[in-house]
Amino acid sequence: MVLSELNTLSELLLEEFRKELKDQGHNLTGKLSKSLQIRTTAGAGEISLIGSFLRYGAAIDQGVKPERVPFTPNSGNKTSKYITGLINFVKLRRIATNDAKAKSIAFAIAFKHKKEGIPTKSSYKYSSNGRRLGWISDTLDRNSDTITELLQDIFEKEVNINIDNLLNKYNL
Repeated sequence: MVLSELNTLSELLLEEFRKELKDQGHNLTGKLSKSLQIRTTAGAGEISLIGSFLRYGAAIDQGVKPERVPFTPNSGNKTSKYITGLINFVKLRRIATNDAKAKSIAFAIAFKHKKEGIPTKSSYKYSSNGRRLGWISDTLDRNSDTITELLQDIFEKEVNINIDNLLNKYNL
């Protein structure tokens, strides 16, 4: 019974996290949203909800300070996963279709990231709710009353079940 209710809570949270990601404009490919999982366990007076998602979800949640942006202008490196990712982003957004233009725009974005950090001021245009950070904490804060109510219901039922089991065990 408790696991079923925890799974209901997990599904609610997953739906809300996905909605917040979309509203913040973090849904270009949908990979992060699809990667969201919550594993629930219950037993021996303990319950757990453990969330997981693709690694870059933390950077999207917390942002990246300019000094932490993985871009060093004029480094001489022949390849960069960061620049390659930005080129793919430019192509997915259909900002540029040919490789040379996409690469040029990717470098412009990298310089902007290095100056402002991530998210940039101009990236807020992709948000429908005015936010680009805090998809985890904002979702939890906004749903804290519902989370608390569901957890209280679960605890009350679990305590009642355990008391009933004790009473039955000792024929009281």
